[in-house]
Amino acid sequence: MSMNELPVEVELKILDLVLQDASQLGEMRRVCRRWKVLVESDRSAFLWKRLSLPLAYRDLHIAEKWYRKAIAHGNQQAVFLLSLLYTYGYACACHNVSGSFSVSGAVVL
Repeated sequence: MSMNELPVEVELKILDLVLQDASQLGEMRRVCRRWKVLVESDRSAFLWKRLSLPLAYRDLHIAEKWYRKAIAHGNQQAVFLLSLLYTYGYACACHNVSGSFSVSGAVVL
């Protein structure tokens, strides 16, 4: 750690205090390369778990990407929102979802 670098725990605490919703998380990732790495790392799972995600009504492919990231870190709201996308007909060719999908061993219909 250099003199100009904060400890990871301090940076994560700053992110936790500032974070209110998913749009802010996206903005935080753009602040610097280090914050992007922190946000996408396993150490930030607590941020993703408490993240309040909006219901997508446009840019559904981007919403799916964010929902999948949040699900990977344990956000239960994201499981529900992603299942809504698929239930109401959203289909992404790259994920080949047909009526149900699996999240950590559980099948969501």
